[in-house]
Amino acid sequence: MQPDEKKCPYCAELIKAEAVRCKHCQVDFADRARVKTGFPARRVIYLLALGALIVSGMDLSNAIPGTPRHQEGMMLTWVFIGLFVTGILVQVSQRKAGDTRSDAPFWWTSIIFTVVILFVALGSQN
Repeated sequence: MQPDEKKCPYCAELIKAEAVRCKHCQVDFADRARVKTGFPARRVIYLLALGALIVSGMDLSNAIPGTPRHQEGMMLTWVFIGLFVTGILVQVSQRKAGDTRSDAPFWWTSIIFTVVILFVALGSQN
């Protein structure tokens, strides 16, 4: 291997050190690097879904079927389902694009935050 060469991390073929795309497997290194920066879009979608779930649960908790409050709660439940499915689809596409970041800290923080908000909301209803 020459000093101006490196191995492609995907196909292990020798390429120029400055290469942004592997000439053997066609992997674009610039695209792969961009995927691993910034806040994953799926997390924003999941946070919106959690917000819709919390508000729909609060609307449906004491709502009489057929009232505007009950209808709003049902609508927000469908919004939650749509956002959650969208989040899953975005996560699958981001994983296929090479995003290997763990979502475990995000989920633990979100679940704890959601439980705290629910307890506060239920405590303020009495």
